[in-house]
Amino acid sequence: MKKFLFVLMALCLGACSTSWPESASINPIINDQADNILPNNTRVTVSGNDSRSGSQIIKINLDGKPVVLIPNNIAPSTLLAERLAKGFAKQGAIITSNADNQLTLTINELQVEVTKPGFVYKSRVSIKVSLKAENNGAHITKEYRQSAMQESATLPNTHELEDMLNIQIAKLLNQMLKDPQIRGYIKSGI
Repeated sequence: MKKFLFVLMALCLGACSTSWPESASINPIINDQADNILPNNTRVTVSGNDSRSGSQIIKINLDGKPVVLIPNNIAPSTLLAERLAKGFAKQGAIITSNADNQLTLTINELQVEVTKPGFVYKSRVSIKVSLKAENNGAHITKEYRQSAMQESATLPNTHELEDMLNIQIAKLLNQMLKDPQIRGYIKSGI
């Protein structure tokens, strides 16, 4: 019994002394894309915006402790726009800085928040992104959402939280790349 209490106390003290990094490093991986889905010479410009009030992607919000906010080492809007551009390039688009087809990705929510409302830690991912496809003044805007929740007996580390975000961001980017409306709009605006 004493050993069990000692281990339990060590775990509690270890959780209390967790130090967090100054920044996180998300790295979502998109699925392989089918080659040449888009017509030859389809030129596309992809840019990213972030409409959130803060830059954090990880929020540690535990009762009785200061809230810890951790930003990503690269602006998430830049990273997501880059991955989206690579996906469309694999589909046959020519990615350029000045094209009639313009895709603008706007991050409205992107965060994993860790709380401990009871005996377990809860990690919740919430992502909401809009994608605007524009060509010569005409446009469509679509919204994409992803969420997930995990519970654990111990406080998750930064790597585990980054993995949660990477999985959900990758799902969201793959939805955009497969969206027939977005592809159709790009094809019609050659």
